[in-house]
Amino acid sequence: MSESDSKSRSNKPMKYAQLHYELNKLTKNIQELDQHFKQTNEQVPALLKMSTLHAAMLMSAQSVLNKEDNS
Repeated sequence: MSESDSKSRSNKPMKYAQLHYELNKLTKNIQELDQHFKQTNEQVPALLKMSTLHAAMLMSAQSVLNKEDNS
């Protein structure tokens, strides 16, 4: 057995531990992202309503301002 074989075998547990740590971190991040998607999905109807109300307010303000300018 060569020296490089013994070094690579001794590094394997450390590499597997690092991989395990990174996979756990990735799993946690994916779960957090999934939660954010769920929250965003719940908020979409309210955001649509808010954007409709915002557009209506802008259009009504524009018509009021145009009437004042024409007077």
